[in-house]
Amino acid sequence: MKTSRRILTGIAALAFGVALSTVSGAQQTNVPVGSTLGTVGSGIPGESSTPGSRSAPTGPAPRLPNGEPDFNGLWDHADVPDMSLSARNLLQQKGAGPLPLTSAGIENIKSYDPERDGDYTGMCMPYGLTQSFNGPFPIQIMQTANHVAFLFEMGNWFHVAPFKDAHSPAPNPTWFGESIAKWDGDTLVVDTIGFNGWSRLDTRGHPHSTSST
Repeated sequence: MKTSRRILTGIAALAFGVALSTVSGAQQTNVPVGSTLGTVGSGIPGESSTPGSRSAPTGPAPRLPNGEPDFNGLWDHADVPDMSLSARNLLQQKGAGPLPLTSAGIENIKSYDPERDGDYTGMCMPYGLTQSFNGPFPIQIMQTANHVAFLFEMGNWFHVAPFKDAHSPAPNPTWFGESIAKWDGDTLVVDTIGFNGWSRLDTRGHPHSTSST
């Protein structure tokens, strides 16, 4: 269960890895002229949430007054129904390949049938954390020195991750879990535990564990 929980954490980080990969060591307080930071997506049919001529971010990342990378803004991304697979344009989504599931997880996905078992998203239940990131709509990121928040156009869900050193001793299980944010140099790390066990990683139905057990 612990292995599966950390798998989810790593994949959740992968969901906005394209955005994080553009951060450089140069100190910037504003987006430089000519930079395309703030949007991701090439307009390939079926692989971008909005049509147009969007391209991968370029140039140095903007910075907050405290020097930390600034992710505030609206971010487009690929529609990722199966997070193990890559998009045709690798700048949009590089899949993880076969997910390192436990034996129980492998049996779960082999036998999963959304029509038979019930598709919780089809019943207008919360999408959960990673499926909200993987959905086909843009994400608004709101960041301060104390927290980073994700506003998903997908279902109008939102999720807040405070900057803190440790999780609650016994977080209340929820669809989105309990997230805490940390900086590892210029890399934003969001660690999440405390899931209620009712959501899945993506539309394909890859499972994950319930919490930090």
